[in-house]
Amino acid sequence: MLKNLQFSIAERPLHMEGRILPAPELLMDAPVQPREGVWDARRRLFYRGADINTWVVMNYNPRFVDQRSTETFITKLLHMADEKGMKFSEPVAAFGVWKPCPEQDFTRLKQEYSNLQLVLVILGRGGDLYAHIKRTGDTEVGILSQCVQATNVTAIKPQTLGNILLKINAKMGGINNVLSRTGMPMILERPVMIMGADVNHPSAGDGESPSMAAVVASYDRFASKFSVEVRPQPHRVEIIQDLKEMTKNLLRSFFIYTKGHKPERIVMYRDGVSESQFQEVLSYELKAMRTACTETEVDYTPGITFLVVQKRHHTRLFCEDRDGVGKCKNVPPGTVVDSGITHPSERDFYLCSHQGIQGTSKPTHYHILWDDNDMTMDDIQMLTYSLCHLYFRCTRSVSLPSPAYYAHLAAFRAKVHISELSERDGDGMTQEEIKCVATVEQKNALSSKLYYV
Repeated sequence: MLKNLQFSIAERPLHMEGRILPAPELLMDAPVQPREGVWDARRRLFYRGADINTWVVMNYNPRFVDQRSTETFITKLLHMADEKGMKFSEPVAAFGVWKPCPEQDFTRLKQEYSNLQLVLVILGRGGDLYAHIKRTGDTEVGILSQCVQATNVTAIKPQTLGNILLKINAKMGGINNVLSRTGMPMILERPVMIMGADVNHPSAGDGESPSMAAVVASYDRFASKFSVEVRPQPHRVEIIQDLKEMTKNLLRSFFIYTKGHKPERIVMYRDGVSESQFQEVLSYELKAMRTACTETEVDYTPGITFLVVQKRHHTRLFCEDRDGVGKCKNVPPGTVVDSGITHPSERDFYLCSHQGIQGTSKPTHYHILWDDNDMTMDDIQMLTYSLCHLYFRCTRSVSLPSPAYYAHLAAFRAKVHISELSERDGDGMTQEEIKCVATVEQKNALSSKLYYV
């Protein structure tokens, strides 16, 4: 068939030279050096441990997890938290609930414990309880929640406990790890706001539900803490319609946290945009960010660098003679290709920032649409690679910069809220009704100061 179509395929893949960026040095209680995209945090304290004084355990699966298993899990969790430098007190209460109702349960807890910080929920198998819990905690009651599968409570593994504490510490305002002074890109030495944006669209077959746009922005000097803005918008529209107002709110958060300082530079990582939409995104979204800055202060014009992050492509990188990393022999983390297979006139590059655990690693394609900051390709590549080491859920470098990853998570969480709303209020809700309810609930979540992704 190929011969009849007059196709010809080379016997060998295209051969080119790549570069391997040095992994940035990280800082916990002591410097940590990643090796092949992984670092050992088992004997290290968090850079900044959170203080958790008032929290509750809700066992929504008492048939499978008895009281003794729950107490054992809590004891080991608190012991490891102490080893990590967290001030994690004993829970003020632990309930076994046979008929879960998150709305009533969370409301009662909020009334009974006015300073409640966290609810740890033990889930059962299957069902849509997770969506109910997150919607109630995020948008109605204003309580942070951490869900744990019942099997992880009965079969306790140190690695699982460590992963749970990574998430709890970040949710409660702690910092797991930061870039050390020796590994910090130069752009982070001055006030800078690192942003990420993504839009989550309804699943196939859904022709009415709105798309959910999420934008996150850092507000500390470590690029480790992020404010979040989420908005519903018309069905399957990729361009973020309310980006101007979202950016203004994020700038206000930056001002408040830094006590009046303004970011001198802004770097945006925009996820989910195809090449056919580059010009449209640039003309609308970059203009919206500019307008947000000038409306905040007349003469405020920070330099903006706008990058598009793409994972949906068909480019793969292989080591010559399969001399790679890991059992699958993938290219090492930090591998950069910025010639040969890139655009002839525009600035773009491929970066494989993670270690492929299974199968062939897929590099991430970065396209620089705009750069007022006059950053060199080396500066942008090193900044991007460094941000891939700041994702709070694991002790590995990930395939996306942390702002883009957090925006993806925030958009997905908003989609969970919308889907739960549709099931709760029936399929008869129109798109405008869903959008109205979603907007109100998202504002309630923001007013509760749940700024962490």
